[in-house]
Amino acid sequence: MGIGPKKFANIVRFQHAIQLRKSGLDYFDIMAGCHFSDQAHFTHDFKRLAGCSPEQFFRETLQPELAAQYNEIKADSPVSHTMYQ
Repeated sequence: MGIGPKKFANIVRFQHAIQLRKSGLDYFDIMAGCHFSDQAHFTHDFKRLAGCSPEQFFRETLQPELAAQYNEIKADSPVSHTMYQ
């Protein structure tokens, strides 16, 4: 895959956090569901992967641009799974 297992696990956890938020859960439930030890670790990891805080990510117009970036699939690719929804 070109990345290490730790980084891959962090990306999967980031995606899971996004899905949980979009399903209506609050940040404390997301932190528990994604096994973050506290809010600081959640915010730090989220900022590292998204480039902004979770609140900014879900509040601003930044989100559609990130969705397009994460969902970019080549036309000739047989993959139909999207990383971000």
